[in-house]
Amino acid sequence: MLREFEYYRPTSIEEAMEIKRDHSNHPAHYIAGGTDVLVNLRQNPDASPSVLISLKNIPDATGIRLENGSLRISTFTTIRQLEKSDVVKERFTALHDAASQLGSVQVRNVATLGGNLCSSLPSADTAAPLLVMEAEAVIATRSSSKKVPLAEFFTGPGKNVLEDEELLLAVEIPEPSDDVYTSYVKHGRRRAMEIALAGAAVKLKLDQKKSTCEDIKLALSTSAPTPLISLRAQEYLIGKELTPANIEQAGLEALKDASPRDSYRTTAEYRRLVIPVLVKKAIMKAMQRGGVKNE
Repeated sequence: MLREFEYYRPTSIEEAMEIKRDHSNHPAHYIAGGTDVLVNLRQNPDASPSVLISLKNIPDATGIRLENGSLRISTFTTIRQLEKSDVVKERFTALHDAASQLGSVQVRNVATLGGNLCSSLPSADTAAPLLVMEAEAVIATRSSSKKVPLAEFFTGPGKNVLEDEELLLAVEIPEPSDDVYTSYVKHGRRRAMEIALAGAAVKLKLDQKKSTCEDIKLALSTSAPTPLISLRAQEYLIGKELTPANIEQAGLEALKDASPRDSYRTTAEYRRLVIPVLVKKAIMKAMQRGGVKNE
């Protein structure tokens, strides 16, 4: 049985925040696609919000724009829109990888980028790609707006920096240079409709000979209480040749930063076995996109 709740459909960001503020004494929740919220309503009715504030009727709430060297994506944009976007597919390939692997087509048609990020689950598919691409979160506050590096957005499982009626409006991603290649891979028990047992995202900058790592950003999902950046793997691989041995070691270094846990989906031990493999696959996938033939 669903718990009874009040449902509001504001037509502006300001109205949505005002409704949230007016219901500060009741559990109130913003909702866009609702793929996470509605599941919780069914599974945990006693812990569910009593007020839902839909963001679907806000004009110009979706959009993907590349301008001034930065890609701005409204967080109300659906995952399917990300998947179908030519600029995301061509220039922000790790994010396209994540979007095309999230749920099913039916889910992607409804689920939004903001919902995936604001759920703040360690398994959120878009989080690791956005971390390696050094995205910023654009947040509406009571008085104006602010930007927060996505690396500072997640504070714990299901938790983030949003306060009171604050609302995640967009993410902004610097456009990568032509010598930078990105990728995201995840591992699950099925090919579709699967939450990642573990995942890895990479942003790799190659030297002119395409044999040495000039720079790298590497992030993991479902490997710690929050999506995380592996500083050990990055520090190890920068300046080194991309040999099989060095790539293997980078995976082992990433494992040192991880703190996987047991869950009903799998064990921490299994995740520890999978993480180095996914890091290797993500690096090799980025290298292939850079024109490097992997042996």
